[in-house]
Amino acid sequence: MQEAQVLDIIDVLRYKGINANRDIRFNSMFIRGFNNTLQKRNGVARRYNWQTVNIEQVEIVKGPASILYGAVLPGGAVMSVSKKPLPEAHAEAFATVGSYEFLRAAVDFGAPVTDDDKLIFRMIAERQDSEDFYYDTFVKRTLLNPTLRWQATERLRFDFEYEYVRHAEHQTHYFSYYNDASVATQPIYPQNTTRLPRFPATGFSWGFLDLPERNHNSAPGGFFELDTDWYEATAYLQLSSEWTVRWLFNYNEAASRTKVGTIGSLPYAGGQYADFRPAAGRSEFENTTTFIEMTGRFRVGSVEVVPLFGAEYAEGTDMGYTWTNPPPVAVVRIDEVYRSGALFELADPIFTRRPNTTREQKSVYGIAQAEIVPDRFRMLAGLRYEEGETNPLQQGVGPGNSFDALSSQLGFVYHPGDRTTLFLNLSESFVPNTTVNPDGSTLPLEEGSGAELGLRWIQTDGRLALTATVFETVRDKMARLDTGRTFDEINNPQRLNYFTTSGEEKVRGAELELFARPLPWWELTLNYNWLPYGKVISFPNRPDIEGNRLRYAPEHGAAVWSKIWLGGDRKGFFFYGGLTYQSETLWDSDQQFTTIRFDAWTNVDAGAGWSGELFGQEMRFELLGKNLTDNELTITYRPQDRRKLFFTTTVTF
Repeated sequence: MQEAQVLDIIDVLRYKGINANRDIRFNSMFIRGFNNTLQKRNGVARRYNWQTVNIEQVEIVKGPASILYGAVLPGGAVMSVSKKPLPEAHAEAFATVGSYEFLRAAVDFGAPVTDDDKLIFRMIAERQDSEDFYYDTFVKRTLLNPTLRWQATERLRFDFEYEYVRHAEHQTHYFSYYNDASVATQPIYPQNTTRLPRFPATGFSWGFLDLPERNHNSAPGGFFELDTDWYEATAYLQLSSEWTVRWLFNYNEAASRTKVGTIGSLPYAGGQYADFRPAAGRSEFENTTTFIEMTGRFRVGSVEVVPLFGAEYAEGTDMGYTWTNPPPVAVVRIDEVYRSGALFELADPIFTRRPNTTREQKSVYGIAQAEIVPDRFRMLAGLRYEEGETNPLQQGVGPGNSFDALSSQLGFVYHPGDRTTLFLNLSESFVPNTTVNPDGSTLPLEEGSGAELGLRWIQTDGRLALTATVFETVRDKMARLDTGRTFDEINNPQRLNYFTTSGEEKVRGAELELFARPLPWWELTLNYNWLPYGKVISFPNRPDIEGNRLRYAPEHGAAVWSKIWLGGDRKGFFFYGGLTYQSETLWDSDQQFTTIRFDAWTNVDAGAGWSGELFGQEMRFELLGKNLTDNELTITYRPQDRRKLFFTTTVTF
């Protein structure tokens, strides 16, 4: 993260071979073909998780992972681990300036508070104030993250953490509309799509992006404002030399406001004008999570067993609001809609409170690893039982929905030699279908299952490590709109939305991860994903898409990162860079809306720097060029970055 100067966890995921994207509100991570929005921080679910300044590491779990995280889609999950107080005094200051008036400053300092080092304090703070290539686009963020560690006794330790984030962001780059006249002669669902011409609104060509014939609804921009507070306390109790108990309590709350604009049909003057529909929203939520875990080891005869037992409780409340003073639809020129003044010059929206949505989950879990043959063969088995309840108030009826789920995992690890490891993993996942139909009926759990077989080889001196995996993942019992009941004009004249459980999706593929240090001053990492099979297996409610490829499952994806040092002891000058690749992504049903015709190196980054002592202080200077090829990585037509330069100075005191 430090080398790539990543300011967003999305950038971390891209260099691990994951197709990732963020709009103004949420991160989307397409792991093994499935969209997984679950993120955790220190084991606690978190909705908004962007900044990296206070993150020590990011963990990526691929495949169904309910044994670890409870409700999660089968593609995988992402967890970040926050930085903790350090035993020695330290201080670092960071300053970054970049293209489009990018300004960022951060500090990280801490020290023991008492002479016996039993109380240690750390503070991380960040301020970002930046604009972007697009008209009237900005990010303003303030972060404060104080932490405290108290070694109460030799066996008992407490960690306390508070995080304060104030984030405001404005985007104006949703431009997936185009002129009707350019496609007037095209048949419906053409095999050969038309290309969007150069647009005066942005001044650059969308020629790389194929668009189908149909008009598109799209948002020219959006404003998002977030206030969030994160409180966490963790206790570690060393029962003996082999048994440890960890207890965590977390409370977090957030309030957000959004404004977006939607472009409707293009009926005026041959498509030169369009309908502009402003929208606004407000939401608040609060979550409480606590869990306790105990881990240790014991022997049964000649077999050593390492168990982990845990129990978790979480509850939360979502408070939604309805916009009560929306303005009328406006007719605007296409080449001026990017300014979207009708949206952002509106008077503050008036909101009324909707009934709260509450949720509650309780779970117990256990995982045990047994070394059957010392240094050769290990086995892992785990079970998790979880039950929960929510009152989504879908369509304003129904008391809510409850569920209970049992997930399992089974793994085998074999070491044929000191350098080689073979592993087999079978795992399950679940997601509660909290939808309640207008007649009060609820839907069963959505299920996931996966199997993977892998090989890991590490050279003795650690200069080369290779991991290769083949896998199959299945997602089943998804909730889908029941078109038969929803559009039944006789029995459902109000056209209330009904849902049904139907559909199965499956992916099969292979992954390769390589780390190499060919020379002491040169490091290289490579990630490659191959998804030759990613299909809609069954979809009774939409038989027309059965057998088609999943929307966000490109057949090929790759990421490379390399670094070279030109000084001893990793001091002096260094050079680094990386690139990511994504093949075209197609949804074969009708090539509509989420079809992404993209086949290129989507991000190419390169930088240079110097690290050493200057004026008696350890200093580091870096110049990084991001997206040098100027190719925008697109997800549903959203460009992410224009070419940018960043210069960062780091001072260690």
